[in-house]
Amino acid sequence: MLFVDESGLGLQVAQDLQQLEQDVVIVKAGKEFSQQDKSYTVKVDNPEDCDKLFEDLQVSGINPHKIVHLWQLATDIDNSSTADFEYLLYLTQAIAKYQSLNKYSTTVELSVVTNQLHDVVGIETINPDRTTILGLCKVIPQEYPQIRCRNINIVIPSKSLENTATDLITELTTPTPDSIVAYRNRHRWIQTFESLPISAVNTKTLPLKNKGVYLIAGDLVEGLGLVFAQYLAQKFQAKLILIARSGIPEKQDWEKWLATHGQNDTISNCIRKLQGLEALGQGLLFFSTELTDEAKIQEIINRGEQDFGEINGIIHAGVMGDLASCLINSLDTSEIEHQFTSKVRGLITLEKALQNKTPDFFLLQSSLSCIVGGIGFAAYAGANIFMDTLARERNKQGSTPWISINWDACQQEEDENTSTGSALLDLAMTPSEVWEVTERILSQAIISQVIVTPIDLQTRIKESNLIKEIDSQQKSNNYTRPELSTAYEAPRNEIEQKIAEAMQDLLGIEKVGINDNFFELGGHSLLAIQAVSRIRQEWNVELPMRQFLFESPTVAGIAKIISENLNQNTVQSEIADVLEQIEQMETEQVEEILKNTDLES
Repeated sequence: MLFVDESGLGLQVAQDLQQLEQDVVIVKAGKEFSQQDKSYTVKVDNPEDCDKLFEDLQVSGINPHKIVHLWQLATDIDNSSTADFEYLLYLTQAIAKYQSLNKYSTTVELSVVTNQLHDVVGIETINPDRTTILGLCKVIPQEYPQIRCRNINIVIPSKSLENTATDLITELTTPTPDSIVAYRNRHRWIQTFESLPISAVNTKTLPLKNKGVYLIAGDLVEGLGLVFAQYLAQKFQAKLILIARSGIPEKQDWEKWLATHGQNDTISNCIRKLQGLEALGQGLLFFSTELTDEAKIQEIINRGEQDFGEINGIIHAGVMGDLASCLINSLDTSEIEHQFTSKVRGLITLEKALQNKTPDFFLLQSSLSCIVGGIGFAAYAGANIFMDTLARERNKQGSTPWISINWDACQQEEDENTSTGSALLDLAMTPSEVWEVTERILSQAIISQVIVTPIDLQTRIKESNLIKEIDSQQKSNNYTRPELSTAYEAPRNEIEQKIAEAMQDLLGIEKVGINDNFFELGGHSLLAIQAVSRIRQEWNVELPMRQFLFESPTVAGIAKIISENLNQNTVQSEIADVLEQIEQMETEQVEEILKNTDLES
């Protein structure tokens, strides 16, 4: 089945396949759903049309096992950062639904043909907005083992449509393990990675100034922003302009927040660190806003320069890891927009506000998910791939260095000598290690993109593929409870029962006891993300991934955290209501209440 484009390449490929006696279904983009013989038209931005397409194929007795998606090549439809992503998303969701409803066990081979995404020979025109689709290509086969997805990159328009069609036919009909392939001038390229040892920090080339001015934007709670802020302030006596995501209170409301939230609250922890930075006395400006607010961002930059002078460096540090996770079957337009807000639209807004400035560098915090994917990370990887691509393109066009760092797992606090049983998580980089690596990267000659992992990259890639295979086996089998170091103990209440059921479903194990260790049961970091996501949605509470992984990887431990969160939310709500009532009272009323209150009781 071919989802053909307007360039004519798709129809040429369809014609060539038919000459090879292949049964071909053609799907075109249009304004409404229609069908004639084996040719369909669907509305590209309507997921219901994709569902209807597969329903019609089922009625017709057609079970497509090879699907070629060429819509990314089109120029007459929306080519924004979300459009290509959404079209492939709707198709994937429809395929998965079709397989599930019809118990269709045959693997579907999904080939996504793209243009302007990979810089292979150095002369291509690359559009960062359209690269987000690559995040889906990475994650689709990890979440759906029955869908094998690969990306085939070509150049459109090409000198010879016929030659390009021939290349595609060869690729589509030849078995290969390669998931990313590019064709240039009849030559076939595959993606590889090169290990680069980075020497110690060269202070002569390190672009960090003593008492310099640095703007850090993104997420100060779940990103690396505060790590950079603390080291810049302590080591370089830097003046800091910090832009946090909306939801973190402005400075005048910090004490009120601390008074109404517990010690373990993540935002409270962030506020205390900010207060520590402010106490250093070098200079701190803090703002809470979305990076997409153009007027506000411009106002912040003007205020920063007015108070501190010229901005010397820009650091973008958005949310990292599990809080950005969302399974493909749960992704919709609003969730995609949420995921892309800071790292796509926000970064562009920030760049626009600084377009007449000459900072020493732009430093972007990206993710290893761009290379290895990760269950729940389709949109997250897509947003980070956009940043990687933007950095490479900006280095071609201007004199200010842009650097994007693809981080593996990182800790928000220094190592507490804990062990999860997961080698990957136990090797997560500490803040001091993050800073040391960052200084080394900054002091090198211009490198647009650097992948940082404490584990050999090829090993990480193999692990991600192995996890996919394990997930496939777990989803198709229910295993009896293995021999463990703990005896089975049944759930004692509703919370424990639901958590145990979630683990049983994820791990493919018939009985999970309340004291069984998640990792001893065969769990891994990507399954942990799914578990935490389910728990957050079920109970509407924040379950920090770190607490789950490092402190309470059992049903009983998680249930305790949830109960404490639910109780704390109730108390915090009551305190907030009381404070709001007091703020609305006249001074005389407050004094009268205090006078008639027995404080000793």
